[in-house]
Amino acid sequence: MARVSSSLYLRMTLLVLFLASPCALGADPPLKRKDWSTLNAAEVAAVRNAILEMMKKDCKAGQEAPACEQADDGTKADADLSPLGWKYQASIHGSLPGAVKQNGWNTCQHSSWFFLPWHRMELYFFERILRKSSGNNTLTLPYWNFGVQPKLLPDFRMKMIDGKPNALWWKFRNSKLNTDDKPLCPNVVATDKAFSQTAFFTNIVSNGGMSFGGGAITSKLHLPGGPGSGQIEDTPHNRIHGAVGDDTKKSMSDPDGSGLDPIFWPIHANIDRAWACWQQKHPGSEPQSAVWLKNVKFRFFDVQDAAPGYKAVLMTGGEVINTAKQLGYEYDDPCAGFQLPAMAEGVESLAAPEELGAASLSDPLIATAEFHGTLTSEPITVPIHLPPAVQQRIRTLLREGARPGSIVLEIGGLAVDKPVGAAYQIYLNLPDWGVHYQSGHYVDNLSFFGIGHHGSDTAGAGDVGDTGTSLAHHAGETKSQVVAEPVMYDITDTVLQLVENGDWQGDQVSVTFANAAAAADDCADPPAAPADAQARFTQISLIVY
Repeated sequence: MARVSSSLYLRMTLLVLFLASPCALGADPPLKRKDWSTLNAAEVAAVRNAILEMMKKDCKAGQEAPACEQADDGTKADADLSPLGWKYQASIHGSLPGAVKQNGWNTCQHSSWFFLPWHRMELYFFERILRKSSGNNTLTLPYWNFGVQPKLLPDFRMKMIDGKPNALWWKFRNSKLNTDDKPLCPNVVATDKAFSQTAFFTNIVSNGGMSFGGGAITSKLHLPGGPGSGQIEDTPHNRIHGAVGDDTKKSMSDPDGSGLDPIFWPIHANIDRAWACWQQKHPGSEPQSAVWLKNVKFRFFDVQDAAPGYKAVLMTGGEVINTAKQLGYEYDDPCAGFQLPAMAEGVESLAAPEELGAASLSDPLIATAEFHGTLTSEPITVPIHLPPAVQQRIRTLLREGARPGSIVLEIGGLAVDKPVGAAYQIYLNLPDWGVHYQSGHYVDNLSFFGIGHHGSDTAGAGDVGDTGTSLAHHAGETKSQVVAEPVMYDITDTVLQLVENGDWQGDQVSVTFANAAAAADDCADPPAAPADAQARFTQISLIVY
């Protein structure tokens, strides 16, 4: 064989690298998703007009968009809706009560490790429809960087633009945001707890909040507000839903109607950006299980030039890991505005979900208290008496060093009589001077967003599509709906802080649930549950491992 010269070898190597690059042979570089507040007037108009074109597809003859979307009876019959229209796309996330379910509707994934990939898919196809509607092949879906600008974006607060109704304005919102120009409360948009997690997912579903992305499951779970929610889903996602919406069905506070509000999409683009930031900080942290990567498939609708202008498509988690290479977009700044505590270099490695149930924590000691009331706008405190064995184990942990997850707070029997976006702050040993989420007594948020709402759990690894067994699809179908699994919170750091400050009695811990909206006039927080909602739980436990 003839010897290849070093210079020729170098040229051949560079050619191979070039051909392997995204820009080779005319391949387009990834488009940039931008911070909405940085858009110029032409860019805002392009997105607004694309949304208006989608809304026009829903209007009956003689009606005009966007008014037809805001009217209770202003849309076409469900069977006549285009999958490229506004209502159909919103209904893929969740459809309104009384709607006749169409192909692909009500398939949003919540309360599990599919939350982030499913919503990334949803945004991707929605963005492609926007691009087609606008005629601009470089248009991207901007994000609301609510960590930097917690006030509702001005483009969404104006009822009229140039004498015409603004397609970005939505009347079914919290008046503090829509009319009073108040910001979202700081604890609503907080991301420090999410980014402080050391695992992308957990095999113990009820421990979902102790991971960034949620609890591992082998099926699909269309159940907002469930116990498998990862920290990024719980806060800021669930709390923003509750804070932005009002108490009507077409608002962000209701999972079924939330996609109708135009702000839904920039909010979720920012949640997707949070995942992109996590991926940047923790490369290779995606689950390696075939269940997550390829077996579970989700149905969406993509644009096409041929009639009827769209086609049904299936997508898996493994197809949305690298947004630049697989989906053709990236964020202008993935981490700007997020609270990023010091994070470990590596990511906790957990077993594959086929082994779900095999990974369990051993020999827990438990102290439990019952609760027979309901949560209101006034703080409610539940004392938990700690038996000597629990006290001793806590002292041992404090002496030898407590790892994350050593001390856990578990809330069981969560129930609500009707869907609400209410949320409550959880505190340990709260002093008389009152609540504040930045205090050392603060644990986390208990959100009722989605609890007692629609849901389905489809076993197997096929297309989630439009199949599944309903678990109470709309409010009113069942009474006193209960989350089957308890919700768990890691309180190890909070206990350590209380001990250090001299606020830990040892034989008892008091757990307080406080609704901040009752006192927060200067910002928007999810409200307290109304009396007829009967938001409650039956049991609260402190568990020591």
